[in-house]
Amino acid sequence: MKGNRGFTLVEVMIVIAVVAIGIVLAVPSFRDLIERKAVGGAAEAAYQQLQRARSQAVKRSKPIVVDFNVNGTSWAIGLTDKATCNAESTAFATSCTVEYNNDGVAIDRVLMRIQGINHKDITMSQATGFANPAGGAPRGCSTTNNQQACFDFVRGLARTGAYDFDSGNYTLRVQVTQLGHVNICIPAGEKNVVGYDDC
Repeated sequence: MKGNRGFTLVEVMIVIAVVAIGIVLAVPSFRDLIERKAVGGAAEAAYQQLQRARSQAVKRSKPIVVDFNVNGTSWAIGLTDKATCNAESTAFATSCTVEYNNDGVAIDRVLMRIQGINHKDITMSQATGFANPAGGAPRGCSTTNNQQACFDFVRGLARTGAYDFDSGNYTLRVQVTQLGHVNICIPAGEKNVVGYDDC
């Protein structure tokens, strides 16, 4: 009867080499997946801010502004009911908050802002500045700042514009149409990100 002989050194080295090759091939794919998820996360956060602004405008019967502010590598998107607010400023947290339930009680005011610092390695840039549609400004929207979207409080109509979110290898665009629809898409010539259509 033969005894158990175990593994030889050559067999162990072959297994280690096969595992190492598998890891080397998997790491770039894993990094790529993380990068696509990161750019998608930033674009989805902007999308949610814009959707929230539209619904809040209708709910409160007053125009709601979404300020997009790019300051070098940092950026911020803030939702407010004041056209003079800058989402990147430190004062935004105290003077540009939105009253949550519209009952006139100051304590109900809530900070509605996302910042680039929470989306590591994702840059934001203006694709097309926000402008009033051909028919004029949406009802109650007095801002002319091309970094500010504004939603009509009657029908949710909006100033049109778009911003790009870029990870270095992938870009997604968040755009607002005249009818107040918000869309995430892939700009022409950019790499595919699963789950999003071309612009």
